[in-house]
Amino acid sequence: MTSLVRRRLSLLRSQADLTGFLVIDNTAPGPTNTIMYLLDYYGVDPNECTVTLMGFKVGKPAARMLYERGFRVIAVTDSQGGVYDENGLDIYDLMKAKDSDGTVLGYLRKMRDSHPNAKSVTNEAMLRLKKRSKDEKRIFIPAATGGVYDVEAAMIRLEATRLILYSIEGA
Repeated sequence: MTSLVRRRLSLLRSQADLTGFLVIDNTAPGPTNTIMYLLDYYGVDPNECTVTLMGFKVGKPAARMLYERGFRVIAVTDSQGGVYDENGLDIYDLMKAKDSDGTVLGYLRKMRDSHPNAKSVTNEAMLRLKKRSKDEKRIFIPAATGGVYDVEAAMIRLEATRLILYSIEGA
Protein backbone atom coordinates (compact mmCIF):
# COMPACT_ATOMS: atom_id res chain seq x y z
CA MET A 1 0.00 0.00 0.00
CA THR A 2 1.34 3.39 -0.91
CA SER A 3 2.25 6.01 1.68
CA LEU A 4 -0.34 8.31 0.08
CA VAL A 5 -3.10 5.81 0.80
CA ARG A 6 -1.83 5.37 4.36
CA ARG A 7 -1.85 9.15 4.88
CA ARG A 8 -5.40 9.40 3.56
CA LEU A 9 -6.50 6.57 5.82
CA SER A 10 -4.89 8.13 8.88
CA LEU A 11 -6.92 11.29 8.28
CA LEU A 12 -10.11 9.28 8.21
CA ARG A 13 -9.51 6.82 11.06
CA SER A 14 -10.50 9.07 13.93
CA GLN A 15 -13.82 9.95 12.30
CA ALA A 16 -14.66 6.58 10.83
CA ASP A 17 -17.42 4.35 12.11
CA LEU A 18 -16.83 1.22 10.06
CA THR A 19 -20.43 0.24 9.39
CA GLY A 20 -19.85 0.36 5.67
CA PHE A 21 -17.64 2.14 3.21
CA LEU A 22 -17.31 3.19 -0.39
CA VAL A 23 -14.18 2.58 -2.40
CA ILE A 24 -13.63 4.26 -5.75
CA ASP A 25 -10.87 3.01 -8.01
CA ASN A 26 -10.48 1.36 -11.38
CA THR A 27 -7.79 -1.22 -10.67
CA ALA A 28 -8.12 -4.44 -8.67
CA PRO A 29 -5.13 -4.15 -6.31
CA GLY A 30 -6.01 -0.60 -5.26
CA PRO A 31 -9.41 -1.18 -3.66
CA THR A 32 -8.59 -4.74 -2.61
CA ASN A 33 -5.46 -3.74 -0.69
CA THR A 34 -7.19 -0.73 0.82
CA ILE A 35 -10.17 -2.79 1.91
CA MET A 36 -7.91 -5.44 3.44
CA TYR A 37 -5.92 -2.75 5.26
CA LEU A 38 -9.06 -1.12 6.65
CA LEU A 39 -10.56 -4.40 7.80
CA ASP A 40 -7.32 -5.42 9.46
CA TYR A 41 -7.09 -2.05 11.20
CA TYR A 42 -10.65 -2.32 12.54
CA GLY A 43 -10.40 -6.04 13.29
CA VAL A 44 -13.20 -6.97 10.88
CA ASP A 45 -13.39 -10.46 9.40
CA PRO A 46 -13.98 -10.44 5.61
CA ASN A 47 -16.71 -13.04 6.24
CA GLU A 48 -18.73 -10.24 7.91
CA CYS A 49 -18.65 -8.25 4.68
CA THR A 50 -20.76 -8.25 1.57
CA VAL A 51 -19.69 -6.72 -1.74
CA THR A 52 -21.75 -5.12 -4.47
CA LEU A 53 -20.03 -4.19 -7.69
CA MET A 54 -21.26 -1.99 -10.53
CA GLY A 55 -19.29 -2.64 -13.72
CA PHE A 56 -18.00 -6.19 -14.19
CA LYS A 57 -15.73 -5.50 -17.16
CA VAL A 58 -13.34 -3.36 -15.11
CA GLY A 59 -14.45 -4.73 -11.74
CA LYS A 60 -13.98 -8.43 -12.50
CA PRO A 61 -10.43 -8.64 -11.05
CA ALA A 62 -11.47 -6.87 -7.83
CA ALA A 63 -14.51 -9.16 -7.47
CA ARG A 64 -12.31 -12.22 -7.98
CA MET A 65 -9.64 -11.04 -5.52
CA LEU A 66 -12.20 -10.25 -2.82
CA TYR A 67 -14.08 -13.52 -3.41
CA GLU A 68 -10.82 -15.44 -3.03
CA ARG A 69 -10.23 -13.70 0.31
CA GLY A 70 -13.57 -14.82 1.73
CA PHE A 71 -15.81 -11.87 0.91
CA ARG A 72 -19.40 -12.63 -0.05
CA VAL A 73 -20.05 -10.87 -3.37
CA ILE A 74 -23.85 -10.56 -3.46
CA ALA A 75 -24.55 -8.34 -6.49
CA VAL A 76 -22.78 -7.55 -9.75
CA THR A 77 -24.00 -5.50 -12.69
CA ASP A 78 -22.70 -4.79 -16.17
CA SER A 79 -23.98 -2.69 -19.07
CA GLN A 80 -26.81 -5.14 -19.81
CA GLY A 81 -28.13 -5.89 -16.32
CA GLY A 82 -27.14 -7.54 -13.10
CA VAL A 83 -27.39 -10.55 -10.82
CA TYR A 84 -28.03 -10.76 -7.09
CA ASP A 85 -27.95 -13.56 -4.54
CA GLU A 86 -28.03 -12.67 -0.85
CA ASN A 87 -26.14 -15.89 -0.10
CA GLY A 88 -23.35 -14.85 -2.44
CA LEU A 89 -22.48 -15.29 -6.11
CA ASP A 90 -19.90 -17.77 -7.33
CA ILE A 91 -17.48 -15.38 -9.04
CA TYR A 92 -15.80 -18.12 -11.07
CA ASP A 93 -19.16 -19.19 -12.53
CA LEU A 94 -20.06 -15.53 -13.07
CA MET A 95 -16.82 -14.98 -15.00
CA LYS A 96 -17.57 -18.05 -17.18
CA ALA A 97 -21.08 -16.79 -17.87
CA LYS A 98 -19.84 -13.29 -18.72
CA ASP A 99 -17.15 -14.70 -21.03
CA SER A 100 -19.57 -16.97 -22.91
CA ASP A 101 -22.67 -14.69 -23.03
CA GLY A 102 -21.05 -11.27 -22.95
CA THR A 103 -23.13 -10.30 -19.90
CA VAL A 104 -23.44 -11.28 -16.25
CA LEU A 105 -27.09 -12.13 -17.01
CA GLY A 106 -25.73 -15.35 -18.52
CA TYR A 107 -25.26 -16.48 -14.91
CA LEU A 108 -29.05 -16.65 -14.55
CA ARG A 109 -29.45 -18.68 -17.75
CA LYS A 110 -26.46 -21.01 -17.58
CA MET A 111 -26.06 -21.48 -13.83
CA ARG A 112 -29.73 -21.70 -12.80
CA ASP A 113 -29.43 -25.28 -11.54
CA SER A 114 -26.33 -24.69 -9.41
CA HIS A 115 -27.40 -21.22 -8.22
CA PRO A 116 -31.21 -21.31 -7.86
CA ASN A 117 -31.43 -18.24 -5.58
CA ALA A 118 -29.82 -15.86 -8.04
CA LYS A 119 -32.08 -13.24 -9.61
CA SER A 120 -31.69 -10.21 -11.81
CA VAL A 121 -31.05 -6.77 -10.34
CA THR A 122 -30.71 -3.27 -11.77
CA ASN A 123 -28.08 -0.71 -10.79
CA GLU A 124 -30.73 1.28 -8.93
CA ALA A 125 -32.06 -1.77 -7.07
CA MET A 126 -28.52 -2.84 -6.15
CA LEU A 127 -27.94 0.50 -4.42
CA ARG A 128 -31.10 -0.06 -2.37
CA LEU A 129 -30.36 -3.62 -1.20
CA LYS A 130 -30.99 -4.03 2.52
CA LYS A 131 -28.39 -5.53 4.79
CA ARG A 132 -29.20 -8.79 6.61
CA SER A 133 -28.14 -7.36 9.94
CA LYS A 134 -26.83 -4.14 11.42
CA ASP A 135 -23.42 -5.83 11.82
CA GLU A 136 -23.03 -6.59 8.11
CA LYS A 137 -20.37 -4.45 6.42
CA ARG A 138 -21.42 -3.51 2.88
CA ILE A 139 -18.73 -2.62 0.37
CA PHE A 140 -19.81 -0.95 -2.87
CA ILE A 141 -17.32 -0.77 -5.73
CA PRO A 142 -18.42 1.47 -8.62
CA ALA A 143 -16.32 0.22 -11.53
CA ALA A 144 -18.75 1.15 -14.31
CA THR A 145 -17.90 3.51 -17.13
CA GLY A 146 -18.43 7.19 -16.52
CA GLY A 147 -21.98 8.44 -16.54
CA VAL A 148 -23.50 5.16 -15.36
CA TYR A 149 -23.75 6.23 -11.74
CA ASP A 150 -23.81 9.50 -9.87
CA VAL A 151 -21.63 9.33 -6.76
CA GLU A 152 -23.80 11.73 -4.76
CA ALA A 153 -26.99 9.85 -5.66
CA ALA A 154 -25.30 6.54 -4.87
CA MET A 155 -24.22 7.76 -1.44
CA ILE A 156 -27.75 8.85 -0.60
CA ARG A 157 -29.05 5.41 -1.48
CA LEU A 158 -26.25 3.33 0.01
CA GLU A 159 -27.21 2.24 3.47
CA ALA A 160 -24.81 3.10 6.32
CA THR A 161 -21.89 4.41 4.33
CA ARG A 162 -19.57 6.09 6.82
CA LEU A 163 -16.12 6.01 5.28
CA ILE A 164 -15.47 7.31 1.81
CA LEU A 165 -12.09 6.55 0.30
CA TYR A 166 -11.05 7.83 -3.09
CA SER A 167 -8.13 5.75 -4.28
CA ILE A 168 -6.93 7.28 -7.52
CA GLU A 169 -4.71 5.37 -9.92
CA GLY A 170 -1.31 7.00 -10.29
CA ALA A 171 -1.78 9.32 -7.31
